[in-house]
Amino acid sequence: MVNGTCNRLRKNKAKPGRAGVSGGRRWGSSLRKTRETKPIWGGVSSVKTGKAVVGASNFTLYTSNSAEGHPCNTTAALALPVGGCYGESMNERPVGLKLGSLSLDVPFFQASLSGYSDHSMRALARRFGCPFALTDVMLAKSVAHPAVLAKAMFRPGDDEHPVGAQILGKTPTTMAKAARDLVAVGYDVIDLNCACPAPKVLRRGRGGALLDHPDTAIEILQAVRDAVSCPVLMKLRIGFSHSFQSQDNFWEIVTRVIEQGVDALVIHGRTVSERFRGKADWDAVAAVKARFPAATIIGSGDVFDASATVELMKRTGLDGFVVARGAIGNPWIFRDLRCLWEGRPLPPPPNLAEQRLIMLEHLDRILASPSAKNRVRGSRGGHPEKWGIGYFRKFMIYYVRRHPKRKQVVQTLIKARTRAEVEAGINAWYNGEALHD
Repeated sequence: MVNGTCNRLRKNKAKPGRAGVSGGRRWGSSLRKTRETKPIWGGVSSVKTGKAVVGASNFTLYTSNSAEGHPCNTTAALALPVGGCYGESMNERPVGLKLGSLSLDVPFFQASLSGYSDHSMRALARRFGCPFALTDVMLAKSVAHPAVLAKAMFRPGDDEHPVGAQILGKTPTTMAKAARDLVAVGYDVIDLNCACPAPKVLRRGRGGALLDHPDTAIEILQAVRDAVSCPVLMKLRIGFSHSFQSQDNFWEIVTRVIEQGVDALVIHGRTVSERFRGKADWDAVAAVKARFPAATIIGSGDVFDASATVELMKRTGLDGFVVARGAIGNPWIFRDLRCLWEGRPLPPPPNLAEQRLIMLEHLDRILASPSAKNRVRGSRGGHPEKWGIGYFRKFMIYYVRRHPKRKQVVQTLIKARTRAEVEAGINAWYNGEALHD
């Protein structure tokens, strides 16, 4: 079924050699060019822009496993007021990344993660130093219905600005209406998904399927750009496949959306057909920056290690990057990235006590979230605790990767059916004595 869809998509190609398009030039030819752009990492100076620079200006919290007052420690801050460190506006601050009118003080943010990046995950990311986050992807035709955005679970929280909404669709007018409605309820940025590799998405001509339909992708950007005044981003992959035609389509889309004034391109270093196999090709993303040095090009893919990502940024000269799967069950990655960005030493990894606090807080946030509360009013009778425990398991599997007895911890927590059982399991395995049992 998927192959049949892909074959149908390939029949409708834009002809190579369109004005402004490079006729299918290979990645290597762009990489061999001498780049005049300088890596933004480590080379940012304070600037006056007259616009807010969003970030963390008071990044000092205390933890149990490191010296008191370490500037990059954030993990034991359960008593910290929500938003206590972030969101300040200053006229003179280092600018790490500009997304149109939005300036961030670091060159990274949390990507949209289907099934994960809800309010609870975004709130923890912000607590640990992430200045901006995107929501879970939303289907444009669903968002276009007023009843959907009337639900709190689809609206941004008062404590999480700036926050962006990612939308998925294939009809320009529907995408434009969805974007307009999302901005009306409080979202600060719109992100257009032209990258999702999920088979069910591709079968409907959405997401990554648009990479083989340049005209439709451009029409979507134009419609959304005309509908809203906030920054508009576009998420891409480095082609539908590595075929000559797919690569030509990719470069056509990149060239034309930059001409149309997209505020930033977020490019994942794999093709749609590769999904998540192999390693992300950041050199392919760097080739875009080399060809369009004035455009804001943001890398995506395999950001799991803070130090390695810093080195990658230095080598590629990209404007920034997004953290996606590397942030699931690991909000500490934002603390580590911020420390490196600010020239501070990396703090020690979180000990078991700190991990316990964050896991319990994450569980509490999920059970208190609008998504859980919506189950109470749902037509299925409503079981918010049962739903919340099941939803938390997705994060729990990632949290326990740090535990030296991971398999035993998973066996305990996966059997838990109530909040009390989950909390008891976490307290038992993360009490500092579990290592000696």
